[in-house]
Amino acid sequence: MAKIDAIGNLKCCRCRTDNPTSFYKAQSNLYANGYLPICKDCLNDLFIIYSRKYKSQRMAIKRICMSFDVYYSDEIFDKCKDNEDDAVAISDYMRRI
Repeated sequence: MAKIDAIGNLKCCRCRTDNPTSFYKAQSNLYANGYLPICKDCLNDLFIIYSRKYKSQRMAIKRICMSFDVYYSDEIFDKCKDNEDDAVAISDYMRRI
């Protein structure tokens, strides 16, 4: 879980950034502070890593959603691109959910 320091700032579980605008809000009850425990930049890095590993952006987003208890929907994923060849950004998916 993203740690909160003494003055109430979030800390990324991966890079330790503490910029509060760098975190997505969480829908899950697992996160009492209301934010995902990983910053937007690190989540994007993970998306790139998983996209290469699985050779699929859909599988990368599914993996991230499973890891952080984020809702996954094929319908939302499909809305994140205009056609089958377009790249999907994790930021677009997160914004839509």
